[in-house]
Amino acid sequence: REIGIDLLGARNASLRGLVNKIPAPLVAEMLGYSYQITQKHAHSSGRTLVPIRVPGTLGFRKRKRSDMPAATLFGLVLMGLGIFTFFISRTFTHRIARFRSEWFQPDLDRAAYARRHLRIIRIMATCWVALGFGFTVTGLILGR
Repeated sequence: REIGIDLLGARNASLRGLVNKIPAPLVAEMLGYSYQITQKHAHSSGRTLVPIRVPGTLGFRKRKRSDMPAATLFGLVLMGLGIFTFFISRTFTHRIARFRSEWFQPDLDRAAYARRHLRIIRIMATCWVALGFGFTVTGLILGR
């Protein structure tokens, strides 16, 4: 001031030069200015870049752990379990039939037991897939 330099004009000119080189929100964070002031300086200096969104600032939405609706996630898990169960059912029923005949019922007809229980397990697995599909579609449509 004593030597005739306009401090406000010098400060504004340096701020305009800075927002020309660095995005306005970053300048605001570094220097402690408000976002509106740095955006005004960026606009007056002719800068037309889209501002960068920084976590914890205006306009930034923090992601939740999962944006997927709970019903959709449950449905996908249920479908996966159903498909997995369907494909391991043959091995599973033959092992159970062998185990029962060796430990509990020596006169058990293994083939008939395995066929009957294979059908039951596959029907159950198909129901799981159908229910899972229903939950998935419902979750996607309702968005909850």
